[in-house]
Amino acid sequence: MRTLLVLVMACLVAGPAYAGKKFYKWQDEQGAWHYTEKQPAGQAAASVNVSDKAPDVSEEEPADGADAAAKVPDEYANDAAAQRIVAGRQEACERARKAVAVYEENAEVTVDLDKDGRAEVLTTQQHLEQMTRAREQAESYCN
Repeated sequence: MRTLLVLVMACLVAGPAYAGKKFYKWQDEQGAWHYTEKQPAGQAAASVNVSDKAPDVSEEEPADGADAAAKVPDEYANDAAAQRIVAGRQEACERARKAVAVYEENAEVTVDLDKDGRAEVLTTQQHLEQMTRAREQAESYCN
């Protein structure tokens, strides 16, 4: 479960530029999982394809504020562009909420912030900054 949460968080931080790209995951000697764009030399790694499609959450109950972000005003009900905007905001809201959950539920998170192909464990300060950023994104997209 933690691995999935870290991957979701990495996708959020990386943004749409990495949608559809191939990543590699591998576990170090201490048992920590790492995600990189390049296959690590001399290390067994599994490939992970990152999709730009949001998970299907249509059967789930919307969380507080999600219903407000999900509605298209009546005057735009037949406007395809408006529908795409709303769908994009819903997807961004869901990604932001998942990222918030990753930061809140895990004391140790690894991210490739410097884009060198190696994920590093976030310092406490970096962890707090990323959690604050994810919360701000959730607030922005979900309301």
